Amino acid sequence: MIDLIILANLLDGPKHGYALKKQAGMLFADSELHNNLVYPLLRRFTSQGWVTRKSAPGERGQTRQQYALTAAGRRALLERLNTFTEKEAHSTEEFLVRVGLFELLAPEARERVLNTRQRLLAQREAHF
Repeated sequence: MIDLIILANLLDGPKHGYALKKQAGMLFADSELHNNLVYPLLRRFTSQGWVTRKSAPGERGQTRQQYALTAAGRRALLERLNTFTEKEAHSTEEFLVRVGLFELLAPEARERVLNTRQRLLAQREAHF
């Protein structure tokens, strides 16, 4: 789920790793995500061709890494968002990530997400 959020945060343009940590952390009601979560994902995305990385000058003269989403990364993000099985339906967070990114999904995919979650909640209610 964190991987979806990081990829989605790159949709509107390139960002530094620190900005990605801060933005993703805000969604998790934390000040920022830990480096050990974010940077290994960015390395994996880069090796898979989903994200490019380039050096850019920082505000204080330092060199910072800037990450940008590739076309393959956008396709991977959309594919992952469209995958919503019973397993994902059990997770409120997985459901909310998809609802938060509904504008990226086709209407039939939105309906499938909602119906899958509704079925799960009806099963839970019947159980209790």
